[in-house]
Amino acid sequence: AIEDRLRLFHHFASAGRITRLSVDPRLGMAGRCVQGLIDVLEANYGGHPANMPYVVNKEAFKQG
Repeated sequence: AIEDRLRLFHHFASAGRITRLSVDPRLGMAGRCVQGLIDVLEANYGGHPANMPYVVNKEAFKQG
C-alpha cells in the first residue's frame, strides 16, 4: 500500500483519518492525482481536461 512507502505528516483538518493517502479517488488526494493522470493519458472524457471529474482547475481548460 502507498502508506507503507511514504512518511508524511497528517493533515490536521482530517482529524487523523486517512484522507490524503487513500488510493481511492473518492477519498484521497493521491487517488485523485493518479486517476486524473490516467484520464489524461488514456484520453478519457474525450481527451478534454474540463470534462474530467478529478481535474481541479477546470476553468483553465474551458474554451471560449
